[in-house]
Amino acid sequence: MNLETEMTTRSLESALAEVEARLAAILPQGEDLLVLVSADIAPDGASYGERWVAMTPGWLVVMTADEEPLCVPVDEILRVHTEPLVGGGRLEVERLDAPTVSVPYTQSLSDKFSEVARGLEQLRVAQPFRIDPVLESMRCSRCNRLLPEKGGVCPACIQKWSTLKRISAYLTPYRFKAAVMALASVVTTGAELAPPLSPNISSTMSSYRCRTTQQTWKPDSSCWVFSF
Repeated sequence: MNLETEMTTRSLESALAEVEARLAAILPQGEDLLVLVSADIAPDGASYGERWVAMTPGWLVVMTADEEPLCVPVDEILRVHTEPLVGGGRLEVERLDAPTVSVPYTQSLSDKFSEVARGLEQLRVAQPFRIDPVLESMRCSRCNRLLPEKGGVCPACIQKWSTLKRISAYLTPYRFKAAVMALASVVTTGAELAPPLSPNISSTMSSYRCRTTQQTWKPDSSCWVFSF
C-alpha cells in the first residue's frame, strides 16, 4: 500500500521486551510501525488484562503476551469504529469474510482508541495517516489517581503551600486592604461566637448544704454557695 510521505505521526507506547520481540517476528521485514497501544481489558471482556494493538501501513496486529497474535491485512478491513459501552468501550474492526475483531477497553482509554480507529480507517482508504498522539490524560502521571477532569490538576499531588505563596504574591500591592479585611473577618467571627459563650447574668445558681434544727435552718461552715 502506497501512502503519502506525510505519514509521520505515530502513537507508540512502551511495551514489554517479549511483546516487542514477538511483534518484530510477526511483521514483514521493513514494515513501519505506526501505532502500538495497550488496552486494559482481557480478550474475554470480563476481567482486566493487558492487550496490545499494533498498526503498520499494511497490517493490524492484536496480541497479548501469552496468546497467539491475530494478524489482519488492512486490505481485508471493511469498517473500523468504536462502540461505547457502560464504563468503557470497544474497538470493532469488521473484516471481509471473517469475524469482527473486538478490543474492549475501559472509559479512561476512550480517547486513545478513538484516535486508533481514525488512523486505521485512514489506512483502509489510503489516506494520509494523521492522528493526535498527545492525548489529555484522565489519570495523574505521578500517583495514577483519576483526575477531576481531562488534563486537569491532581488534588492529591498539588503543593498547597506553593500555591498559597503564588496567590499571596498577587496580594502584595493590596496588603494593607487585605490585612484590614482579614482583621474585620476575625472580629466579625468573634462577635458571632460571643453570645453563646457569655454568661447569663440574670440567672443565679445556688447550692446549699444546710442543717435544719426545729424546722429552722442556718447555713454552717460546710455550706457552699455558688453564684454565676
